[in-house]
Amino acid sequence: MELTTLLTESNTNWTVSKRPLVGPNGETSPAFGIFRDDTDKCLGIVKSKYTITQNSQVASLMLEAADTLNIKASRGGSLGNGERVYYQFTLPQVHIGGSDSLRYLTGLTAHDGLTKIGFGATNVVVTCANTFYSALQDCEAVKHTPNHGQKLVQIINSLKLSLSAEEMLVDRLIKLSNTTIPSKIDDEFLISILGGTADTSRTKNRIAELRLAMVPEYNTHGETAYGLFNAVTRYTNHSVTYKDLDSKRKALMFGTAARINENALNIIEATYA
Repeated sequence: MELTTLLTESNTNWTVSKRPLVGPNGETSPAFGIFRDDTDKCLGIVKSKYTITQNSQVASLMLEAADTLNIKASRGGSLGNGERVYYQFTLPQVHIGGSDSLRYLTGLTAHDGLTKIGFGATNVVVTCANTFYSALQDCEAVKHTPNHGQKLVQIINSLKLSLSAEEMLVDRLIKLSNTTIPSKIDDEFLISILGGTADTSRTKNRIAELRLAMVPEYNTHGETAYGLFNAVTRYTNHSVTYKDLDSKRKALMFGTAARINENALNIIEATYA
């Protein structure tokens, strides 16, 4: 994929600038704002030494790194007003349980002044488009600096580590798909995944919604640990109400939904695998 195509199709073909911030009476301050040039939205507050990295720079480096590792960049986007920008790389499709799984390696950068460039895995189960984002790990060495060559080496190394982690994740999911679980799952176990207090109406409603999500997943994957895990991702994707699509993406990547999904994988694996 060409750089211009990736930027245009992902709606990330815009720039940011670092502008000094002043007090209410025009007095100088040690802080700077990162502003999106096409909308003038302030995306983050930084100090004077912060170096801006444009979307085009990151996308170009990621495309180059992806080409080096023979993986295909396919799509991207931004969250919020553009505080966080992501690009995704298509990985080979695998069959887990009763369905195919589309896999993407997600590269994340940001203009919020806080987030470094990080990488993580995205798995999409084709049957119901459930999405599971593994935690995007910040790479301490990949900072917002103008050193192209050094950054490319760091990105390639980070991608290699993420690819290894993704293969380990697939192995874990395949193992779960071959692990039969008891027909009866008690409420206490589901609460340990979702969180909450047993005697509240909210928790009872969440448990009921999760049990409804278990039906189609068990029909597809059988009464397996993988079927139960996919019921959780179906719940966080389709049962939970979000303000809008952007809020949903944030929740699945970084928020409560991401924590529930990660918690479910660890608890189900520890209990049954």
